[in-house]
Amino acid sequence: MKKGKKLLALLVGVLMIATLTIGLAACGGSSDGLIKVCIINLPSNESGYRSANVQIMQNTFTRANGYDASFVNTMNNDEQIANFRRAVTNGVDYILLSAAATTGWTTAMNEAETAGIPVILFDRENGTENYTAAVVSDMEAEGTMAVNWLLDYADEHDIEELNVIHIKGQATSAASQGRTKALVEEAAKPGSKVNIVRTGTGGDTWSADLAKGIVEAAVAAEEDFNVIYAENDGMAAGAIEGLSAGTTFGFDLTTKAPKDVIIMSFDFNTWALNELLAGKWNYNGQCNPRQATIIDEIIQEIESEKVLPGAAGSTWANKKIINVEIFADAKNITSSFVTAYGI
Repeated sequence: MKKGKKLLALLVGVLMIATLTIGLAACGGSSDGLIKVCIINLPSNESGYRSANVQIMQNTFTRANGYDASFVNTMNNDEQIANFRRAVTNGVDYILLSAAATTGWTTAMNEAETAGIPVILFDRENGTENYTAAVVSDMEAEGTMAVNWLLDYADEHDIEELNVIHIKGQATSAASQGRTKALVEEAAKPGSKVNIVRTGTGGDTWSADLAKGIVEAAVAAEEDFNVIYAENDGMAAGAIEGLSAGTTFGFDLTTKAPKDVIIMSFDFNTWALNELLAGKWNYNGQCNPRQATIIDEIIQEIESEKVLPGAAGSTWANKKIINVEIFADAKNITSSFVTAYGI
């Protein structure tokens, strides 16, 4: 038995979830002496960020690297939870999770804890605290960085009002919640330059088409706006398609001045960074998909040293490990930056 799992607790956990349906793809199977991990993620087609994230996870957790890994990729939070609980039943050594939503995870997480199975969150949190480690982006920090940039940008270019179309992503996701928070709080401050003139969402799929419709509706209503704050790159691209003919957007690389509409987004897709490089967009906030190496190091330390993140003697002083993230600005971005950081 690996790493002190409690056999009795595991048997109890099996009985608790024996009634789960069996139609879903599930993590499990013989590990042949390898470290058996279940990796529950969102699907690659969710975004360019997710495509990179899924590929990096698959490239890291291989048999050659000592892992027997099973992968489940779904946008449906209930399906994720069902597969998580089946992984507990199957007695995997570790569960790695990027949750579709921040709700509904309490029971499943408690079952994993009772079974002695370490859970490592990646990319985003899931609304619980009893995880072993979390290698995540600070989504609120991403939002704060973006709003601070916008305020500084307005001061630099003598923009008196920032009338924003705010396009949200999946409402239950940590990414959308974090990127929303700073903007909404700034707009609520007395005397702030930020005014949110329209709010809409790309829904659970962060749809570019829905983003386009939000901007089209604002144009049809003759709303005055000069900022599009889209919570991922795909929605920013869709939003631009909704602008009326003749509306300029982005940054004039010759005069070094903003055009009619400031375009802001997140994720650092290579194609989106190239839009900045061409002066078509103004701002992009990084969301770093590269968590797999740190997770591998955490697992190896647990396996060899029997110490958990946050405990004395661990490499990691806290069990929550925040990815370092940056932003890109059309005024300063270079082609070498795109090559280095694009996903």
